[in-house]
Amino acid sequence: TIAELRRAGVLADPPDRSYVAVKEAIMPWDRFPAEDVVLGPEMRATGEVMGIGSDPAHAYGKAQVASGYGLPTHGTVFVSFSDRDKEAGEGIARIAHEAGLRLLATAGTAAHLGAMGLPAAPVDKVGEGPWDPVRLIDEGKVDLVINTPRGRRAHTDGRLIRMASTRAGIPCITTLAGGRAMVESLRHGLEGIVEVKSLQEYHA
Repeated sequence: TIAELRRAGVLADPPDRSYVAVKEAIMPWDRFPAEDVVLGPEMRATGEVMGIGSDPAHAYGKAQVASGYGLPTHGTVFVSFSDRDKEAGEGIARIAHEAGLRLLATAGTAAHLGAMGLPAAPVDKVGEGPWDPVRLIDEGKVDLVINTPRGRRAHTDGRLIRMASTRAGIPCITTLAGGRAMVESLRHGLEGIVEVKSLQEYHA
């Protein structure tokens, strides 16, 4: 690891620890409408951007804005956590709720969050009923999707949800780490995110 290389003297300590940099790949999913946004071995990135901030959440938010994926500071987040991710996902949903986002969730996730005191409205299963999550996304009623796929149904229904997110042009996060980074960055709001400094200010 980088920490081990620094302890061994191979890498020098960074001269300034007052900032964090986050690199984000540019993934043009709109060019691949039939593809799932869950990453595989194929390389589809067409570029990279970097966000620099006072902490990881601040830097991540800047990278998201720079990449064009956006940072939903209001509206509705749809969350769907696998059974093994529900406990960790609760913290993500709580931060999103505290940041002012309305929570929608699949039945199992909504029940878990409700038991923890979080007001998550349950949606229907994909293809069933007026609260079909794909339909809600297509109608512009969802601003952020956090979906951690596990199991056979997750790779069918989840795929349709993630593809709908691509069509709608909204951020779709498929890992707990990514979900936490996204909601943590919401705490800064756009005013903190769009603060700009030159590289010379960091390396003067």
